[in-house]
Amino acid sequence: MHHLPVTEHRLAQTVTATRPNETWLTDITYVPTGEGWLYVAGVKDLYTCEVIGYAMGPG
Repeated sequence: MHHLPVTEHRLAQTVTATRPNETWLTDITYVPTGEGWLYVAGVKDLYTCEVIGYAMGPG
């Protein structure tokens, strides 16, 4: 856990996808490891609920 500021959720809406590749959701997080921070980003298709892409890298 960190003590840095976190922005508020500004979208505050319900999104409904009606076909694949119409609406994507992205997020990024970081994980402490024995070798330092590992940053992980992902992209998810909201219609199929499949992860369609991701990336990882050192901090």
